[in-house]
Amino acid sequence: MPSTEQVPGHGRLVLGIDLGGSSMGTTGWVLPRDSSGTSVVDAGRLTKAGVGEAEQKLVDLITAHAPEIVAVDAPLTLPPCLTCPAYCRGPSPTTCELTAARDVWEIGGNPMTERLCELLLRNELKTIPPRPQATMRLGQIAARGVALSRRLASLRHDPKRRVPAHVIEIYPYGSQHRLSITEPAVRPQGQDELRHVYVERVLDGIQRLGVDLGIHRPQLALEHVLDGLIAAYTGSLVWDGLDHPPSDFNSATGWIWLPRQAH
Repeated sequence: MPSTEQVPGHGRLVLGIDLGGSSMGTTGWVLPRDSSGTSVVDAGRLTKAGVGEAEQKLVDLITAHAPEIVAVDAPLTLPPCLTCPAYCRGPSPTTCELTAARDVWEIGGNPMTERLCELLLRNELKTIPPRPQATMRLGQIAARGVALSRRLASLRHDPKRRVPAHVIEIYPYGSQHRLSITEPAVRPQGQDELRHVYVERVLDGIQRLGVDLGIHRPQLALEHVLDGLIAAYTGSLVWDGLDHPPSDFNSATGWIWLPRQAH
């Protein structure tokens, strides 16, 4: 996990991204800075673009701001069966040779479309709809997330690019559920709750959690940008406030980072 050292006078930058379709204006982002306190310094939505241009805009956004952490609301790994060696005796619970796939089978999931981290979170949130969706049901967004993670990893070898030290996967609904234990106002949207009421409630709650929204509050109320804010806040907890995978968990298969549960 990241170093706790800060650049004097600059603080730590975390970029939260709510990843949407590549050619649509549905990718929201929020950049907070953490020094003596957390304050939002920029926010927005990527504009519509062709597929190739959209992917380049996404990478340029990240490298231009050079955050230490990028917190992405999208799957960053594939289900086990999609990374399995070419020779396969499965897929089935009894013939699978891949441990990661067997782990999914054992708790009633499908390793062709689901990851173990999603199933564990689904069990936690099972009484609170909507449930997290399986990776491959997210289609294009899952593909974008996995490709983004790989591309940023490859750019670490380019001395001309300032690439974040860590890219983490988050799930705003799960983060809100955890955070609402101590700050009820950030809870997920109620079934009959009007969007503008929900948005103002969450923004008030985020402010009470210590985030200075400043002049960016109207921008943060926009669809996709609000989830980018939740992603950014979750990412800002990475130094001392997130739940790590269990010691025996293979985090290479994917891990959804959530605020540490209050006890």
